[in-house]
Amino acid sequence: SKKKYHYQLSTKDKEIERLKSEIQKMQNIIESKDDYIALLEADENEIPESVDMNKLIGKKFLFVGDSDTHMKYLKQSFPDSIYMTTSNFALDNVQVDAVVFLVKCLAHSMYYKAKTYATLTNTKMIYFNSHNIDTLSKIIASEL
Repeated sequence: SKKKYHYQLSTKDKEIERLKSEIQKMQNIIESKDDYIALLEADENEIPESVDMNKLIGKKFLFVGDSDTHMKYLKQSFPDSIYMTTSNFALDNVQVDAVVFLVKCLAHSMYYKAKTYATLTNTKMIYFNSHNIDTLSKIIASEL
């Protein structure tokens, strides 16, 4: 009958829509992982020659990465900043001048969550891809 035929069609249409949505989700996940892999494979930051370090005054950052080794240095250098060391970290009501990704100690889930936050809030993203923490301030200042 015609009714049964239409019912089967609409069920198939719904299934097709569900699968399309599933494929889109998977593509987004793959893109985010490709993005993350590219980040991990990127060259270390070039150290800028001359930088206006005054740009750092009064600025607040969200540092993303579980850097036990550098945490003391970071907290001394950037006392007003926020530190996201796990992906469970709540980003509600976080207001910062820039998100600084500590690439060498960054889990994919943290990267993805913080990148999504930065994109939605239109916050500048800075990638620190070096083990030499002494160059961090220079690199941040040059990117602001």
